[in-house]
Amino acid sequence: MYNFEYSEPAENDLDNALEYISFELDNHRAAVELYRNVTAAIDRLCLFPESGAKVKHDSNSIGYRFVRCKNYLLFYHIENTTVKIDRILYGRMDYITLLFGQSDIDEE
Repeated sequence: MYNFEYSEPAENDLDNALEYISFELDNHRAAVELYRNVTAAIDRLCLFPESGAKVKHDSNSIGYRFVRCKNYLLFYHIENTTVKIDRILYGRMDYITLLFGQSDIDEE
């Protein structure tokens, strides 16, 4: 079984998502459910670390993978026997720009 670590940005992502859902949307139950789903997804990754899909991008030298967790995507990479949770992003965000600092979308 692998260990896991949150990066500081991932911790901030999760905190911000939970705060937004709980306070801005006034839905504490949904925030608790998201937290439970995220922790369950991480538990599964510790058992099956390569189960997430690979992020297909030329700049993915770190080997990012992701799993879907409700409306969120958990981005991680594997380092030795540790699953490193890099980001937890809302699924409709431009994650390519957030992860790599650039977008593949050509603007006209």
